[in-house]
Amino acid sequence: TQIITALTIPNGIVSYYRTANEAELGINAIQEPTQFTNTTNPQTIFARAENPNGGCGGVAEFTLSVLPVPELDLEPTIAFCNTDNDKTFTFNEVFSSYVWLNNQNEIVSTTQFVDFEEPGTYTLVVTQANLSCEAKRDIEVIFDEAPTITNIDINTIAHFGNTTCF
Repeated sequence: TQIITALTIPNGIVSYYRTANEAELGINAIQEPTQFTNTTNPQTIFARAENPNGGCGGVAEFTLSVLPVPELDLEPTIAFCNTDNDKTFTFNEVFSSYVWLNNQNEIVSTTQFVDFEEPGTYTLVVTQANLSCEAKRDIEVIFDEAPTITNIDINTIAHFGNTTCF
């Protein structure tokens, strides 16, 4: 939309190219722009806008930059025993900010510590001061049932000289 507006071509058709020459000639367009993987960072991309009724068109360039994302190491599942009074989890990696969200997208904590009141899917969003992007991870929180012992078998072992009896 910004390209069509910049080139003042209403209802224009936009295609994207790796070089200015390809854009001018309308050859070797990037076939799936939403699936494009840049080969350098940053990379200049050229957009060609054409009027579908013929007439004017134009080429504009823009810079595609992939910004780094904070890296975090977090297990996909956190389990507590349902009889545990304290269901607090501490995320021990250092970031500038932390936001824990429940499955209704409500904030349940803004620190590296979170108290889980119920099982479900939670999202941790972290930011790093020197990076522009945030990182998100979904975590499944499980409240496991305590195991139940239903039977205990006792075997007696006796030693008689060189013979062992069960």
